[in-house]
Amino acid sequence: MKMVRLILVCTLLAIIFSYELVSGALTITLDNGKMVLSKNEKGEPLKTGDVIEKYITVRNVNEEKVSVEVSSSGDLGDYIEIMDKKFEMQPGEVKKIRFKIKIAKEGETESKINVKFYSPSEKKGVALSSVIVVIAEKNNFFDFFNFDNNEEKNSNEFSEKKSFGLVQILIFSMIGLLIILIFLFFVSKNLKKNRSKIDNEKDSYEKNEVLKNQIKSKKSVKRQ
Repeated sequence: MKMVRLILVCTLLAIIFSYELVSGALTITLDNGKMVLSKNEKGEPLKTGDVIEKYITVRNVNEEKVSVEVSSSGDLGDYIEIMDKKFEMQPGEVKKIRFKIKIAKEGETESKINVKFYSPSEKKGVALSSVIVVIAEKNNFFDFFNFDNNEEKNSNEFSEKKSFGLVQILIFSMIGLLIILIFLFFVSKNLKKNRSKIDNEKDSYEKNEVLKNQIKSKKSVKRQ
């Protein structure tokens, strides 16, 4: 009985740490059957708008060369950028499939990295998926600017279309107009000061000229 339990425990551990599926003569092995992401590289909670980079490890335990295709699906499938989508693996080769995932939704989401092996000679294939669970908080900054209101999804590219809401555009327009009015106010104030200074200097000059003429006039009268 104890031996049976030991065998069951070993079997469960093998399933958790290494997913393996056999189809005919082909075998596909993933070292990362499931990952749960809730913090970024700095150890801070994930928030909408964050982008993190991860990888899964694939092993070709077959005795022949295989072709590999990688794709994404699930809640954040359209926000996952896979570095190498198609490649070949030699017998016994180990490769890390790197990908970037953009946290576009708050709460808990579940996505998949799908790996498919093909036999070039017999055209047979087998597929397996690595499950990615993301737990993210809402980022108020991105929510305010409505960066994710209108998005165009493309299955072959990692793309996103950002748009500003009408309210935000009006706010920025009012701020810009206010800045322009303040600038014009100070320019106008400086112009008035300069004009006043010029007028004072002109009046002073005219007074000095009048005084000079009066003095000359008095001197002329005395000489006579």
